[in-house]
Amino acid sequence: MSLISYWYGYKAYLAHNKGDLQTADSLYKKAFDSGCASVKFMGTYGVLLMRLGRFDEAISYYDRALKANDVKENIRDLIRMNRALAYMRTQQLNKAIVALEDLHKKMRSTRVYQALGYAYIMAGQLDKALEYNKEALDYDDSDFVILDNMGQTYYEMSDMENARLYFEKAYEEKSDQIDILYHMGLIREQQGDLTEALKFFRQALLYKPDAVNDVTRPQLFACERRMIDAIRAKGEPVPPCEVEIKRDDMPQELKDTAQ
Repeated sequence: MSLISYWYGYKAYLAHNKGDLQTADSLYKKAFDSGCASVKFMGTYGVLLMRLGRFDEAISYYDRALKANDVKENIRDLIRMNRALAYMRTQQLNKAIVALEDLHKKMRSTRVYQALGYAYIMAGQLDKALEYNKEALDYDDSDFVILDNMGQTYYEMSDMENARLYFEKAYEEKSDQIDILYHMGLIREQQGDLTEALKFFRQALLYKPDAVNDVTRPQLFACERRMIDAIRAKGEPVPPCEVEIKRDDMPQELKDTAQ
């Protein structure tokens, strides 16, 4: 590995840590185009690519890193973990579950419980998801992702009372998570509390989804509009929006939504 390739990788790593993702992306490309063989930078570039939504590319760099011979086992497990997350986002759920189950056999950690619990939900293996997420809750009963997984499991099972219970617990731990706010809004809607549902959808719109979120802003804008229309249909006044929401990316057909 040449000095210049390592220098590009190091500069990319610094830009990545500062949150300058586009600069980091460009520099990582230069590093690997010039022969960089650093497992560390392959792993960090994989993480960056996932944040940019380029999951197939991330998997290719994780594969390259895992082919190296001098990777410490803890680093190898971290890369396997991240690769499993990328598998989940490319609908390679069987690969993800096998990898995460192997990691679970080796170690117990909050991250493994988070990922495998959600992978079972994504795969529609709800009985297994419920059993595993209960085990995860015994391991860490205050982690908002594990609580969210419990909520989503019950939601997919149409058990809205338990779903609401766990989403509320997750919300208490972390109140700025789009997926949690979205599901809390959906449950309030199903339970007929349209004003509360509207509040949660609007709160979710305060935050910008990234590539690992399952909910998009167009979906949230549509939910907001649906609640406004439903409240009006009941002949009730629509509550004013009490938060400042950026609407420059609102779909054109929803532009006339009441603020």
